[in-house]
Amino acid sequence: PIHSAALEHPEQLAYEDAHTQLTYHELQHVLESLPSDPWAVLDAGEHVAWCPGNDAAAFMTFWAIVRHGCVACPISHRFPNSTREQILERINARWLPSDAIQRAANHSTSPSLPFNSDLQRPSTIILSSGSTGTPKAIVHNMVAHIASAEGAATNMPMLPGDRWLWSLPLCHVSGLSIIV
Repeated sequence: PIHSAALEHPEQLAYEDAHTQLTYHELQHVLESLPSDPWAVLDAGEHVAWCPGNDAAAFMTFWAIVRHGCVACPISHRFPNSTREQILERINARWLPSDAIQRAANHSTSPSLPFNSDLQRPSTIILSSGSTGTPKAIVHNMVAHIASAEGAATNMPMLPGDRWLWSLPLCHVSGLSIIV
């Protein structure tokens, strides 16, 4: 999706907060320029978990995980460590430190991150709300996320220059839908 948006709308904003503004072209460049560390130890298809905030680092971490071909598994920072460990084991995920993107950006001599463009492959594992007990791990591919975004755009059309407030956590499917 980022590659397509960079081709179709390179100068439109992909992300903006009080400290960061990124156009789709700039975001594509950042993702293309990310060195392979810490991704070198991860194989395409591997489940990668982290506790994202609603900030530029979480935004870019998500897209870097997807670009690498791994499965993004955002986990709520509200879970205690013991619950996180149980979730990691249940979904067979590796933990990605929250500062991984920043550390990667500081190692510019590493080879760049590979690109996986298969939109049918599993892209995310999002936990359900757990209203019936233990939260269930639900696998989505990028095709499903894009279809959801297109459905939202049909019901709530956005024009160039419009903004969508990213008010929901990335570990919820609705929060993830905002950034897709």
